[in-house]
Amino acid sequence: MSRGRLVHVVLLAGLLGMFFVGCTPIYDIAIKAPRTDTVVGEHLQLQAELYGQVPGIGDTSCASTEYELVSPQPAPTEYAWSVRPAEGASVDARGLFQATAPGWYYVRCELGSHEAWEEDMIIVTDETTVTTETTEVPEIQQRVYTSEPTGLWDNHNVGGVQNGGTSPTFDLVDPVLVTYLETYHYNDSQGTAATGEISLESADGTIYGPYPTEGAPGQGDVPNAYWIARPDVELPAGSYTVIDSEPATWSQNAESGGEGMVRMMGVVGE
Repeated sequence: MSRGRLVHVVLLAGLLGMFFVGCTPIYDIAIKAPRTDTVVGEHLQLQAELYGQVPGIGDTSCASTEYELVSPQPAPTEYAWSVRPAEGASVDARGLFQATAPGWYYVRCELGSHEAWEEDMIIVTDETTVTTETTEVPEIQQRVYTSEPTGLWDNHNVGGVQNGGTSPTFDLVDPVLVTYLETYHYNDSQGTAATGEISLESADGTIYGPYPTEGAPGQGDVPNAYWIARPDVELPAGSYTVIDSEPATWSQNAESGGEGMVRMMGVVGE
């Protein structure tokens, strides 16, 4: 998933006259935003783009995984926007998002009978400064975080997924305060009955967590497709591996290299 894209959902449809014999075009609505965080009262302009996946001429297997921007694009007002929870935030007919209360909000976009279900959220806060708790550490060693949470690492993509994700490893070049950690468990459109735990292991063997998670529905209201932890933990710069308590249902695909899908947000320290 490219940065700034909030939602990537495969839609089965026959739109805009793109047809091939033996194959039905596949569409993906991408909801894009300049960032995935904002503060109470601020406006955030969202945009929707329609991508089409159409097999090449003579390809009757419909196996293509390439998506291209559809032209001409539907007008902005042809998309229908909604947000949940509906209390505390709204999105108008042209995709202008605004919150009246801090929290985590999911955005959905519809085009006709086709829906784009959320794969990410907008984080809204009412503060501009977050500091780590320190009790015995001298003040000179305290690290101050003065920006809003933003994306730190994300290996999501728009391809179809399978189970059995392996633990991915990522690098941090600066210390960060991790405020949001998510793994994806689509599980063949079954989701999961309950959520598990997520841990982070540094290259020196230090384990951060395990952190309990709460569930959020995925595409088609699949239950607990997203396992969400809010660890609020500071990580020094270095290499880390994500550990999920249920790799058997952890979503992965060729685009992720077989690694389980993870999204991490937080604040980079100064």
